[in-house]
Amino acid sequence: MLGSIGAASAVAAVWIPALAALALAAVLGALFVIRRRRRAACHSGPAPVVDLGMPAAAPAAVKVPASGAEQ
Repeated sequence: MLGSIGAASAVAAVWIPALAALALAAVLGALFVIRRRRRAACHSGPAPVVDLGMPAAAPAAVKVPASGAEQ
């Protein structure tokens, strides 16, 4: 019985620091991903123009002919 307690103690002495190292690696990995996502969200480029296929009012700077016959 005493030998098994010593063996369990030896395994725990190695296993617990290994779990701590694994937890530290997981936290560092999560921080890396979160920072990368924030950085990517802050530096997104302009959105491309999308044609929805629906008529829309022309911007004020564009001159629109009164009828289609003038073209």
